Amino acid sequence: MPAQINPLSAPPPPPVTDTLARRLGETAPRTPLAWRASAYGLGDDWDLLALAVARGCRHLATVAPMRRVPDPGTAVLKNEELVVLLLGGAQRFEPFLIRAAGELLRAVPIDVARLASLARRERCARVLAHLARLGCQHDAGGAAFWQELRDAIGPQRTVSGGVLPHWTRFVLLNGVNRTGQALDSRWVGTIP
Repeated sequence: MPAQINPLSAPPPPPVTDTLARRLGETAPRTPLAWRASAYGLGDDWDLLALAVARGCRHLATVAPMRRVPDPGTAVLKNEELVVLLLGGAQRFEPFLIRAAGELLRAVPIDVARLASLARRERCARVLAHLARLGCQHDAGGAAFWQELRDAIGPQRTVSGGVLPHWTRFVLLNGVNRTGQALDSRWVGTIP
């Protein structure tokens, strides 16, 4: 006869993690792309952040210092896939991941059509559309890129204010006037 488990002596369930999807009011299962990334040794969100830093996301290099991860190469894990992994809803809610995706979009070559298709399939098009909207408004040098991305993604529900990082987290500001208008700014990841 099997031993019965006393529910009072069982270990407590693990705490509910705060995911990006939960903050957005959505569900997000672990996707095939996330499973594939973990097979390449990119098991958690900090591994993805470290890979983004290795591929050109230099502004956030101090966030994950001295963390080494295997880079399977862009032939195996494309930059578009890394951006989508950073914006994946099943990831722990961490603004640094969203900021890294925003920087990576302008720091490395991106195939906009592939990115938009992948974002829809992996259910992160809403967050990507938010980044594209911010880019159109605050990245004068990359307005054509951001508009092309917005057009490729198509209309998406807007994200409530305060959920995702503020636009100032994606740009380098050289000054702000009293109304909060940037006097001179440059999107992080662009080459001066």
